[in-house]
Amino acid sequence: MCNTTKHPINMSNTSTESVPKYNVNDIVIVNYGGVRCKRHIYAVPYKLNKDDTDWIYPVDYGLSYSSEGIVAEKHIVGKVKCNSV
Repeated sequence: MCNTTKHPINMSNTSTESVPKYNVNDIVIVNYGGVRCKRHIYAVPYKLNKDDTDWIYPVDYGLSYSSEGIVAEKHIVGKVKCNSV
């Protein structure tokens, strides 16, 4: 069974260096204009420049993950956690 894990905002973190919340091979839930869909992170996240606060994640989706795109971390609402049976 798969469940969505939400990541709370940690306001006590005073570090200026941010780290990505999600990793390669995570399946995440993305919110696009009120529609939620699953995406697979297939490569290492990056920032467009060093001053950006948002991570960019290369994702794939669709039948056999045949489509690719990117998603900003601000659009990810959680991670799918699958338990092996």
